[in-house]
Amino acid sequence: MDPQARPEARGDVMHGKFGKFGLGGILVPALAGLMALGLATAPRAIAQESGERRIVTVDDADYFGADFRTLKDVDLDTCKTACLDSNQCRAFTYNTSARWCFMKSDVGQLQSFAGAVAGRVVTVARRDDASRKARNEELSFLSRSLMDDAAAYARRLPRNFKAGGESSGQLESQARAAFGSRNFDEAERQFARALTLDAESNDLWMGLVGSLLAQEPSDWQRRNQVETDGTLAAINAYLTSAGEDEQVQALDSLASSLERRQLYKPAIKALRAGLAMDETPARRARYDQMVATHGFRILDHQVDSDAVSPRICVVFSDTLQRGADFSPFVQVTGEGTYSVEGDGSQICVDGIRHGERYALQLRSGIPSADGEKLEKSANLTVYVRDRAPSVRFLGRAYVLPAAMAQRSL
Repeated sequence: MDPQARPEARGDVMHGKFGKFGLGGILVPALAGLMALGLATAPRAIAQESGERRIVTVDDADYFGADFRTLKDVDLDTCKTACLDSNQCRAFTYNTSARWCFMKSDVGQLQSFAGAVAGRVVTVARRDDASRKARNEELSFLSRSLMDDAAAYARRLPRNFKAGGESSGQLESQARAAFGSRNFDEAERQFARALTLDAESNDLWMGLVGSLLAQEPSDWQRRNQVETDGTLAAINAYLTSAGEDEQVQALDSLASSLERRQLYKPAIKALRAGLAMDETPARRARYDQMVATHGFRILDHQVDSDAVSPRICVVFSDTLQRGADFSPFVQVTGEGTYSVEGDGSQICVDGIRHGERYALQLRSGIPSADGEKLEKSANLTVYVRDRAPSVRFLGRAYVLPAAMAQRSL
């Protein structure tokens, strides 16, 4: 958004101060996506037919950056239509006071901005039994027990929440109002009530996920329940997704819920699946950071220089694939004739010499026992020092104190 079109005294908001939604860097990406689906306000659909593009909006918000065109003195409907008509437009921010429309080539970070309307283009597709079966198969990286828990969670909703005499639409409106006022407990309750009437609604499942991810209870039992339910709701959101837009948003939320529970391996796989559908700089950066911190990676290297035959061992975060030939993945430069072998979570290089310096390249693709592969190649420079000084006797001998040695003479 052009700073000149923004109200004065809003700079602090636009520089990352997002109130309750600044959740330590873990939940912000998912919540931004969830709010983009219209949790704070009901979605305003431009086109509802299967396979058509539509726009969902969030009031008092701005998708930061990626501006490629600005329309001046237009109303909100004109801004929406212009974005839908442009193949380059993926999002926009509309300044209601200036009547400016900032069309964007990418969906940036969602930031709070009073008096603006943030919109995002999504594609709506029709769900059927075949697509639901396909969604189940696409979540094969999750354990069977977790998938069963998600199904049981969906079945429990009608027993735990009663819709009463209100319609699904009324309950959804109440849920979005509660979310907009940041009463996330109440939003969770109302989304769950609405789902008892429309269990196949992806919008409602995503709303429930957002309400759960936004909560930060101080009571550990409640916190554990909220975190677990967030994962189960995110799985159901993916199972009810239709087009890729809904799939990607559900995968982002699933990754956030798993990360919050420190289930990093499936969280990484959820992000990877989302990247395969929609590669964006923000999603790529988030994925790379999680892999670098919690994924299959190189932890350290060790040099056994005191051995008669020294060796260099590179230590990985996980057990390596048993029986694999790792020699194609390791290139060694330096004096010696080398051999490469895997041992548990290490790859070791034998045949090196004392007092020499070696350059090792470990190529991407090294396989772990659980099917993960090293994402990026790594280069190491290692010096093999000489053996530490030592003294030993050949045969049977004794070392006597000096005074005793003189008396013995």
